[in-house]
Amino acid sequence: MSEQERKRGQRRTNPTVDRSRLAGARIAGGIDQKTMAELTGIPLTTYQRLERGKGNDLDNPPIRYLINCALVLQVDIEDVSPVALDEWTVFDERAQAPPVGDDHIKRSRWEW
Repeated sequence: MSEQERKRGQRRTNPTVDRSRLAGARIAGGIDQKTMAELTGIPLTTYQRLERGKGNDLDNPPIRYLINCALVLQVDIEDVSPVALDEWTVFDERAQAPPVGDDHIKRSRWEW
């Protein structure tokens, strides 16, 4: 039996193995993928890719998808997000860390 087949079998018997946070929250809520897709308004194949997460084009899913999933499951958005929402994400090497202070914020001369 290959490693991939072994993991697949473990996922069926142990829902915590190799599952995304979203899949774990859905399983804990007792909802199947088809129902979840219908309730969120996300196409089933897109929802399945969303659950798989890493390694596909939904590594960084639209926030609206995550909000709908959290609302359906009645959990916090952090419980379904594939990434920690309170950590800085580097998109460009020029912005390796969040800015410090508020000097970068343009102030209106009409402030009260």
